[in-house]
Amino acid sequence: MTWRRMTGSLVKFQCLCMIFRKLRNQLLEITKERDEVLTQAEELQNAKAEQQLLMERCRDKFLNAKAEVEELTMKLSTLEVKWRNVISFFLRPMCANMFKVMPHKNEFSNGRSS
Repeated sequence: MTWRRMTGSLVKFQCLCMIFRKLRNQLLEITKERDEVLTQAEELQNAKAEQQLLMERCRDKFLNAKAEVEELTMKLSTLEVKWRNVISFFLRPMCANMFKVMPHKNEFSNGRSS
């Protein structure tokens, strides 16, 4: 082999080595970016799962609160009816006595006209 051939082959080899290094660096960079994207995707999946869990808890709490409000509303209605019945029971005799028909003033005069 001649010197020129060896030099040409060496230059080609060095060129190939440089291309290989650039490709390897690009591969490492792309791999690093891929790993970062995968990590972000995993974090987003975890955040989404946590959000769904919180939404379910909030929905459950809301439904429980709604049921409790309905129950308390029913109890309040029942108490209002009982309260009206009690008031009516005790006030009816008092009101009846208060609003009895008073005799006309002519009735006090024993049939005499004034």
